[in-house]
Amino acid sequence: MAGFAQLFRGRLLLLTNTLASGTMMAIGDALEQGREAYVHCGTLEEHQYNWSRTRNMLTVGCFQGSFAHAWYSWLDRQLPGKSVRTVARKVSLDCIVASPFFITTYILGLGTLDRQSFGESWKEIKQKFLTYILADWLFWPPVQTVNFLFVPAKFRVLGVCLSTIIFDTFLSYLKYQYGEKQPEKLQQAGIEETTKEILPSSTMSSESKQEM
Repeated sequence: MAGFAQLFRGRLLLLTNTLASGTMMAIGDALEQGREAYVHCGTLEEHQYNWSRTRNMLTVGCFQGSFAHAWYSWLDRQLPGKSVRTVARKVSLDCIVASPFFITTYILGLGTLDRQSFGESWKEIKQKFLTYILADWLFWPPVQTVNFLFVPAKFRVLGVCLSTIIFDTFLSYLKYQYGEKQPEKLQQAGIEETTKEILPSSTMSSESKQEM
């Protein structure tokens, strides 16, 4: 137990926050890939898991975890206390300053690791940034209010990480599925369904001509 407590002290706290953030982002991506497998393939067995995608999410998550450690430490120094006014100022700064930074580094970081050009990543930012930021502002203010009011400073990043599994799953969806074309299997299924609808009417027409 004493060894576990050491993870939340001194320099080890930075390491804990960094790894926790990366791990939660990787778990979020794993959950999203599981959802994709179910929706697109109907079964997990037919889905080929993309390990490099999860690795990239882990890497970006670790980077953001180190920034979150520094960010929340700075916020607590600049705005000490837990009054309603102080917490409101912290939440506002988090939305105005941290959220755009996290979103931008998320897209650019994954774009780099996925070997996208800067132009492609910048285009994605312009296409999806509004969706990202609106989702962020809907999800995080209530979470951060609870975090700033009740969670001790040394557990703050960990609290965010535990809260963020759902949001990280959504981030993975926005990055890899939102606005993308349907997978080949879905397109094929659509073609087959259309063919089934056309064939009966074509058959009936042929039978009617033969009767005449």
